[in-house]
Amino acid sequence: MEALRAEALQAKRDLEDQHHRHRQELQLLQEESLKVFQAFHQVSEEQKRTMKDRYQSLLLEAVQDAVYLSAQNQQLQVENKMHRVGKL
Repeated sequence: MEALRAEALQAKRDLEDQHHRHRQELQLLQEESLKVFQAFHQVSEEQKRTMKDRYQSLLLEAVQDAVYLSAQNQQLQVENKMHRVGKL
Protein backbone atom coordinates (compact mmCIF):
# COMPACT_ATOMS: atom_id res chain seq x y z
CA MET A 1 0.00 0.00 0.00
CA GLU A 2 2.82 2.32 0.89
CA ALA A 3 4.37 1.79 -2.55
CA LEU A 4 1.03 2.65 -4.20
CA ARG A 5 0.72 5.83 -2.14
CA ALA A 6 4.28 6.84 -3.04
CA GLU A 7 3.58 6.09 -6.69
CA ALA A 8 0.33 8.12 -6.61
CA LEU A 9 2.13 11.00 -4.90
CA GLN A 10 4.89 10.92 -7.50
CA ALA A 11 2.31 10.82 -10.30
CA LYS A 12 0.57 13.83 -8.76
CA ARG A 13 3.87 15.73 -8.56
CA ASP A 14 4.68 14.81 -12.14
CA LEU A 15 1.30 16.08 -13.30
CA GLU A 16 1.72 19.31 -11.35
CA ASP A 17 5.19 19.80 -12.83
CA GLN A 18 3.89 19.11 -16.32
CA HIS A 19 0.98 21.50 -15.74
CA HIS A 20 3.41 24.19 -14.54
CA ARG A 21 5.66 23.70 -17.60
CA HIS A 22 2.68 23.88 -19.95
CA ARG A 23 1.48 27.10 -18.31
CA GLN A 24 4.95 28.61 -18.65
CA GLU A 25 5.11 27.55 -22.30
CA LEU A 26 1.65 29.01 -22.91
CA GLN A 27 2.70 32.30 -21.31
CA LEU A 28 5.83 32.43 -23.46
CA LEU A 29 3.78 31.75 -26.60
CA GLN A 30 1.31 34.48 -25.64
CA GLU A 31 4.15 36.96 -25.07
CA GLU A 32 5.73 36.00 -28.39
CA SER A 33 2.39 36.36 -30.18
CA LEU A 34 1.94 39.79 -28.63
CA LYS A 35 5.40 40.86 -29.79
CA VAL A 36 4.65 39.63 -33.33
CA PHE A 37 1.33 41.48 -33.31
CA GLN A 38 2.99 44.67 -32.07
CA ALA A 39 5.65 44.44 -34.79
CA PHE A 40 2.96 43.84 -37.42
CA HIS A 41 0.97 46.80 -36.08
CA GLN A 42 4.04 49.05 -36.18
CA VAL A 43 4.84 48.08 -39.77
CA SER A 44 1.21 48.60 -40.70
CA GLU A 45 1.20 52.09 -39.17
CA GLU A 46 4.44 52.97 -40.95
CA GLN A 47 2.98 51.82 -44.26
CA LYS A 48 -0.17 53.83 -43.60
CA ARG A 49 1.90 56.97 -42.92
CA THR A 50 3.98 56.37 -46.04
CA MET A 51 0.86 55.93 -48.16
CA LYS A 52 -0.73 59.05 -46.67
CA ASP A 53 2.42 61.09 -47.34
CA ARG A 54 2.56 59.78 -50.92
CA TYR A 55 -1.13 60.54 -51.45
CA GLN A 56 -0.70 64.08 -50.14
CA SER A 57 2.34 64.57 -52.38
CA LEU A 58 0.44 63.35 -55.44
CA LEU A 59 -2.52 65.53 -54.55
CA LEU A 60 -0.28 68.58 -54.20
CA GLU A 61 1.35 67.81 -57.57
CA ALA A 62 -2.10 67.47 -59.17
CA VAL A 63 -3.22 70.82 -57.75
CA GLN A 64 -0.03 72.50 -58.91
CA ASP A 65 -0.47 71.01 -62.39
CA ALA A 66 -4.09 72.18 -62.49
CA VAL A 67 -3.07 75.73 -61.52
CA TYR A 68 -0.29 75.75 -64.12
CA LEU A 69 -2.58 74.42 -66.85
CA SER A 70 -5.27 76.93 -65.93
CA ALA A 71 -2.77 79.78 -66.22
CA GLN A 72 -1.54 78.41 -69.56
CA ASN A 73 -5.12 78.11 -70.79
CA GLN A 74 -5.87 81.71 -69.82
CA GLN A 75 -2.73 82.89 -71.59
CA LEU A 76 -3.67 80.98 -74.74
CA GLN A 77 -7.18 82.44 -74.64
CA VAL A 78 -5.72 85.95 -74.43
CA GLU A 79 -3.41 85.19 -77.35
CA ASN A 80 -6.32 83.77 -79.38
CA LYS A 81 -8.34 86.95 -78.77
CA MET A 82 -5.40 89.06 -79.83
CA HIS A 83 -5.00 87.06 -83.05
CA ARG A 84 -8.71 87.37 -83.82
CA VAL A 85 -8.66 91.12 -83.21
CA GLY A 86 -5.58 91.45 -85.40
CA LYS A 87 -7.27 89.57 -88.28
CA LEU A 88 -10.37 91.76 -88.22
